[in-house]
Amino acid sequence: MRAWRHAGFLAAIMGLVAFQGMALSTWDGGAGNSDWFAAENWDPAGVPGPGEIVVINNTSVVTLTNSTAYLSSFTIANTATLTFSNWNTTLSADQVTIGSGPGVSGAAGFYHAGCDTNGNPANTNRIYIVCSNLLLNTNGFINADNRGFRGYTNIPGLGFGGRSQTS
Repeated sequence: MRAWRHAGFLAAIMGLVAFQGMALSTWDGGAGNSDWFAAENWDPAGVPGPGEIVVINNTSVVTLTNSTAYLSSFTIANTATLTFSNWNTTLSADQVTIGSGPGVSGAAGFYHAGCDTNGNPANTNRIYIVCSNLLLNTNGFINADNRGFRGYTNIPGLGFGGRSQTS
């Protein structure tokens, strides 16, 4: 019995040490632009790497143009937004949390950049999240309204029904 107690205590200590060893990257917008991949936008300076804990909050506006490393966790809170650009851009993390939860005014969340109308698949965008756990709080959102491929003459668009638009 005593051996099991020691084993449990040792496992808890090892878990705590492992957690403390994870790097924390917080968006501060220091580069003066919205580019995820500008090292100066992060505190500490540097684009978040594999296994890091990433936090974007306040009124931050961030644009993701390529895939992230596989993060330990990603949190977007307060009124911050993350816009996905490019079809293959992926946010990857064990845990993704969107929104701050009860008692915080304003909403945080995801958009995707508007899609081109020239019919080229390379000019499309989407919100692409790969994670083990996704927590969407009541003041969080994932919004792709009116951002998809609108279609044009003889090219279907506008979602279900494949309507076309000529202007």
